[in-house]
Amino acid sequence: MIYFFLFFFILSFGIFDFFYISKLNKLFFVYIIGLVLIVIGGLRWETGTDWNSYYDFYTRNYDYNDFVSSDFEYLYAALAFSVKKIFNSYTSLLLIFSFLAVSIKLYGFVKISDYKYVFLTILMYYANQLGDVSSTRQSLALSFGVIGLLCIVNKKLILYLITSCIAFYFHSSAIICLLAIPLFYINIERRGIIILILSGLCLGLFIILRGSSNFLFSYVMSGDGHIAERLTTYQEIQELGNSSTGSAIDPKVSYILGVARRCFVLIPALIFYKKLSLNKHFKTLLSIYLLGSLIYLIFTPIIQVLNRMSAYFDISEFLILPLFVTIPVQRYIRFIIYIILIMYAFTKFYSTIMSFWTFYTPYKLCF
Repeated sequence: MIYFFLFFFILSFGIFDFFYISKLNKLFFVYIIGLVLIVIGGLRWETGTDWNSYYDFYTRNYDYNDFVSSDFEYLYAALAFSVKKIFNSYTSLLLIFSFLAVSIKLYGFVKISDYKYVFLTILMYYANQLGDVSSTRQSLALSFGVIGLLCIVNKKLILYLITSCIAFYFHSSAIICLLAIPLFYINIERRGIIILILSGLCLGLFIILRGSSNFLFSYVMSGDGHIAERLTTYQEIQELGNSSTGSAIDPKVSYILGVARRCFVLIPALIFYKKLSLNKHFKTLLSIYLLGSLIYLIFTPIIQVLNRMSAYFDISEFLILPLFVTIPVQRYIRFIIYIILIMYAFTKFYSTIMSFWTFYTPYKLCF
């Protein structure tokens, strides 16, 4: 299957994370990976979680007012309208959209990582988001979210606000990015991170065990009609994906698994905090990941698909995990950690594929 091929294709470049080659050569290989992801994402047909809604939106609208007066965000609608007027081809829109989603993310990963274990970062990105080969509006919003990470680590607030605004006009969920503004002014040290994580976990467990999730779910769904409609749609997509594969599990079990996944990142990061802090971006990236974890811990018990909101901060995980390879001095131990992280990535990749199997398979080409 093509998705498994892509996983091992990207993995094959991991050898260059251990053997010295110039940054220029690494950049060349990043370009190759990006090109493959863009082509596969751009030439797909009837493949992806929201294929019908996106395709119908493109084919049924004709003039500018038709596009921008829809439920889709303005920048996506304007992009779709422009492509239709110039190329009148849905595949052209997919190629352009895939190019933007993939290239912006890879640019951000390269700049933040400074090429250190960059291929492991890209593998993590593919494992979690399938390399945007089935990109949606939120995929592009997340790409600007990666640029947002770059703005945070470099303390460029104005640029961060601009990129967050652009992301918002591709997908309204990006409004959550405003919660990261305090990170420009405060540094959260290890003790503060531990306290906040434990507090978030206790609150999340309280909501689950006391049955408050039903009340809070009703409160959320009775609010803004547009938001309620979006949440319902996302929930139905997730349930359909699960039912088609038999992978549906109890929400409480799913929550525990999500907590375990975050422990995989947070526990080593906190234990080896001082060593990892030698990387100039580590503390900021961990604070960003903390924010995403709090959103997950507190809001996921209310409605499971709200974990999509944490995605804008969870992408920092792709940059934090490769730093674990730098903890030991011995080369062979670094290699062992690298293998463990690959296994973790494959587990996440397999979970993603199985959760939405009916949408991703079979992969069809446009010709």
